[in-house]
Amino acid sequence: MAKITRTVTKSLSNDSVDTYILGISDFTNDISNVEFSFGKSSQKVSGAAKLAGIFLKKLLTARGTNPLDLEEGTEFPNLISSNIIDEEEAILVVQSAIDQAVEQITADQADKELPDDERLSSAKLDEFDFVTADRLVVFIDVLTVSGARVKVKTPRIEL
Repeated sequence: MAKITRTVTKSLSNDSVDTYILGISDFTNDISNVEFSFGKSSQKVSGAAKLAGIFLKKLLTARGTNPLDLEEGTEFPNLISSNIIDEEEAILVVQSAIDQAVEQITADQADKELPDDERLSSAKLDEFDFVTADRLVVFIDVLTVSGARVKVKTPRIEL
C-alpha cells in the first residue's frame, strides 16, 4: 500500500511549490504509477547560469564517487573536516580543484554543439574567505566563451 502525502510550501520567490512524498508500506502490487509535480511550470536553465550549475556540480563531486566514471570530480570535497588551517594550503587545494573541474568540463564539452554562453572559457579563484578560523567560503569567477561572467559561491565549508 502506497501513501502519497502532498505538502504546499513557499519558494524563495514566494511561488507555491507542491512537494509529493511517496511512502510504500507493502509491495503487494506489482505495478505502481506515481506522478510528481514541482509547481505550476518548470523553467529551462540556459546560458551562463547553466554553466555555473555544471561547474558547481563538477567541483563539489568528490573524485571516485561516480561508479560510471571514477575519474570524475575534484579534491574540493576533501577540504571538509580536513583540519587545514593554513590559508596557503587551502588555496592550493581549491585552485587545484578548480583546475580539475575546468579540465573535465572542457573535455566533456569538446565534441558537443553548445552555444557560446554555455561553453566554458575559464574559471579562476576570485575570493577566498575564512569566515571563522575553521569555516571557509570560496567565490569562483566562471567565464563563458561569449564573455559572460558568473561569480559562483561554494557552500560554506567546515574545515
